[in-house]
Amino acid sequence: MKNKTAKELANKKLKELSQVKPIDKDVHMDYSYTGIMDFIDVNGEIWKSFH
Repeated sequence: MKNKTAKELANKKLKELSQVKPIDKDVHMDYSYTGIMDFIDVNGEIWKSFH
């Protein structure tokens, strides 16, 4: 985005919607996910990942 204020507002809203929480940089985080995820590459092709 060229407009810095619009970019900051969009990022703030995305953080709220995704429920981003601050963490200490030294904390090791574990995660897991089970399901099907779709990825779109730079050519617009859709790839599925099954976990």
